[in-house]
Amino acid sequence: MSDTEKKIESKLPQDPHYVAKNADGWGVEMSGLEAVDGSAMDHTGTFGLPIINFTIEAADILKARVRNKRGKWLPFKTGFGMNKAEALGDDTPITGIEILGNKFILSIHAKGGSWLPSVITSEVEGEAQAIAGSTIDAIWIDKI
Repeated sequence: MSDTEKKIESKLPQDPHYVAKNADGWGVEMSGLEAVDGSAMDHTGTFGLPIINFTIEAADILKARVRNKRGKWLPFKTGFGMNKAEALGDDTPITGIEILGNKFILSIHAKGGSWLPSVITSEVEGEAQAIAGSTIDAIWIDKI
């Protein structure tokens, strides 16, 4: 790792910072299981409204991608951070999330359903995918 890469990584948050977008706009930005704005939220998203875009930033995240409603995994993105213009998604409902990296636990809520079993992130593609049978309307991510 170059000195420049080390400096950039040292500035990234250790806890995952993430936020989701639905038809009403961007939701509450989270840091682990705590809302950045101090509200009582423990997840991002609104129950009943499908998530259409998603951003995440943390030091141990290598890359991430989402699966759209048509069942297609969109390409992995790296270095996107909390830049909403570079969000994961294509403005259609998201049905899955895959984060490559270590030390995180991810859970998704299926629209009209419940929280699905959590997955622990992996550095191996395809090993730790969180997939709902329908669209996702809420997400929580925390450091292990």
